[in-house]
Amino acid sequence: MQKGRKALKPPVTLLLGPGGSAKSDWVAERFLKEGERSLLIVASMPQAQTRSAEIGVKAGREPSEFQGRILPFHALVTLLTPASSQNESHISRAFQRMILAEVVRTNIRPDDFFGAMLEAPGFVNALSERVREWKLAGITPELLAAGSSDAAKLLQAPSFLLKTTELVRLFQAYQDFLKTHLLQDDEDILISSAERLLSDHAKIPAEANVILFDSFYRFTKAQRNLISALSTRLVLNGEGRSEVVVTLPVEASRPLLYAAPINTLEKFQNEFAVNEVVLPGQSREKPAILNFLSDHLFSPVRETPPHSLLSANSTPALQMIDAPNSYVEAELIAREFVRLHATKEYPWGDFAVILRTMGDYTPILSAVFERYQIPLGVDGPERLLDNPLLRTGHLMLQVFRFGWRRDDVIAFLKSSYIASNKLEVDQLRLRARAKAVRSGKDNWLNMVGIAGGEVEALIAEFSVRAEKSNLNFQIALLASLDSRFRSECRTPSDFVEGMKEALAEFEVEEKSKRGDATTRERDAQALKEGLEVLNALAQMARIGGRETMSFEEFYTEISREWSAAVTRAMPVTLILKRRAHSSSVASSTDPTAPTPALLARISMTPTSAWTTATALLTL
Repeated sequence: MQKGRKALKPPVTLLLGPGGSAKSDWVAERFLKEGERSLLIVASMPQAQTRSAEIGVKAGREPSEFQGRILPFHALVTLLTPASSQNESHISRAFQRMILAEVVRTNIRPDDFFGAMLEAPGFVNALSERVREWKLAGITPELLAAGSSDAAKLLQAPSFLLKTTELVRLFQAYQDFLKTHLLQDDEDILISSAERLLSDHAKIPAEANVILFDSFYRFTKAQRNLISALSTRLVLNGEGRSEVVVTLPVEASRPLLYAAPINTLEKFQNEFAVNEVVLPGQSREKPAILNFLSDHLFSPVRETPPHSLLSANSTPALQMIDAPNSYVEAELIAREFVRLHATKEYPWGDFAVILRTMGDYTPILSAVFERYQIPLGVDGPERLLDNPLLRTGHLMLQVFRFGWRRDDVIAFLKSSYIASNKLEVDQLRLRARAKAVRSGKDNWLNMVGIAGGEVEALIAEFSVRAEKSNLNFQIALLASLDSRFRSECRTPSDFVEGMKEALAEFEVEEKSKRGDATTRERDAQALKEGLEVLNALAQMARIGGRETMSFEEFYTEISREWSAAVTRAMPVTLILKRRAHSSSVASSTDPTAPTPALLARISMTPTSAWTTATALLTL
C-alpha cells in the first residue's frame, strides 16, 4: 500500500480564472450542492466569517449553520491535531521567539558573523520568520547546509558560507531544543497533521467527501502535503463523488501579475493528478480607465489608453504624479488629500496610502501629514508595549519598580483603561507638587488620607459600593497589588498569575470594550498576545529550571519581551471595507526608488464596494 501511495499522484481539481471570473460563486454553489459533507477552507478567520454570511444569504440560511464547515486553514489543522498535542507540546509564537532569543544568545559569539546582531532589536523576529519559511518549505538544517555549500561554490563568496553556516547552527539548535523538550511549533503541527492523515490516525472533519480551498494564491510545501494527504484519504475511503478542489487566480496572458499563482499551478501540476477547470473573465462594472489599467498594466504589449478614456471633461479615475524623490512625493500626496478633503468633502477615513515598505515612507509621511494636519493611522505591526491597554499594565509595574514616582503614578491614573476622573487626577498632581510628594507608596497613601493598615478594608468597602472609579480606591488597589507582587510572588508563574489578577481587578479588559470596533479588536488581539508572552515567560522559566524570580527580574523580562513582540495595529479588512470615489497615484521618476505609494481612492458607484473594483499599479 505504501508503494502505491508513492507511485500514484493524488487527484485534485484546479479551478482557474482571472480576478472577476466568479470562482468564489462556483465554489459556493458546489459547497451548497454537496450538503453537510462538504468543507470550505479559506485563508483567514475574517474570510471564513464573510463567506459564511455570503453563502447564508445565497441559501437563505443563518451563517451559524455552517459552523465547523467553513474554516480558515489553521482551524483545519487544529481539527486534525489531538487535543493533547495542542495543550501540552504546542508553543505559541511568543514562546518560539523566546526560544530563538535564547538560541541566539547561547550560539552566537561577539566575534561571529552575526555577533553584531546580538543586541539588534529586530534580529530574532527576522530569524523566526526565516525558520518558519524553511520549515514550511520542507527544508531541514541538513538540507540548508548542503544547499549553502553548493551556493557558496557557485557564488565564489566565502562570506556567504560563513553567514549560512551560522544560520544552519541556529536552525539546528532550535530544532534540538524542541526535540529535547518535546515541543512543537505551528509548522511542526501542520507537517504532522498530514502524516496523521496518511497513517489513519486522524479523520477528515465532518466526514467530508468534497473539500474546497478558496481565496489562496499560493501554498507552501507543507500546505500542499496536507492537501495531498486529504486527497489520498478520500481516494482510500473509496466513496463516489469525493473531490478536492483548489481555486487559483491565473491568467496566462499576464504572467507578471499572476507570477505567484502560476508558480503554484506548476507545483500542483508536478505533484498531483490535475483536472483543470478554466473559468472565463466576466464583464466588470467599473470605470473604463480602471478596466483598461487592469487589463493592460501587466501586459507584455504596451498600449496607450484611447483618447476617449482620458477626456478632460470627465473626472479622472486615475492620476499619475511624478516626483523626483520620496519627500516631494509625500508633499504631492498630502496636497491632493487636502484638496479632495476641502473641495469634495471626502472624510479622512476614505483615504488610504499603500506602501511597498513601511520603513522607507512612514517617517516622511508622518512628518508631512502632521504639517498638513492630516490624521494618519497605520495598518501594520505595532510593538505590544505601544498598545495603550498593555502600556497601562506596564505603567502599573513601572510604578512598583521605581518606587511610585509622581509622573508614573499620574500617567497610570490618567489612563482611559483605569477610568479615574481626569480632573481629580490633575488636582491630585497639583497636591503632590504642593506637598513635595515625588515618590514613595507611603507618602501617596498619607497624602490621600489612607493609613497603611486600612488599605484592604477600603478596597472591600468601595467594591461593595461599586465605586471602583473613585480615586482613593484606585490608589488603595495599586498599593495592595504592589504589596502582593513583592511579598506573595516568588516563582515566574506567581508573577504571571499576579499580572493577570491585576488586569482583572482594574477591569482593564472590560473598559477596553467601550471603545469603537477598531479599538476593541486591536486591544483584544494585543491582550491575547500579551498574555501569551506572560505564559511563555513562565514556561521558558520552567524549562530552564528557574524556580524563583525577583520582582525586578520579572519587570525587566516582561519589559523586554513586550517591547520585542509585535501585533497588528489595525485589521486589513477594516481598510478594505471603506467606500471611495477617485484614485490617485504618486510615482517617482527615479528608477532606483522603491515602488511608490498608491493613494487608494477608487472611482465607484454609491452601491459598490472595494471588492468590486480593481486598481493594479506597480510603477
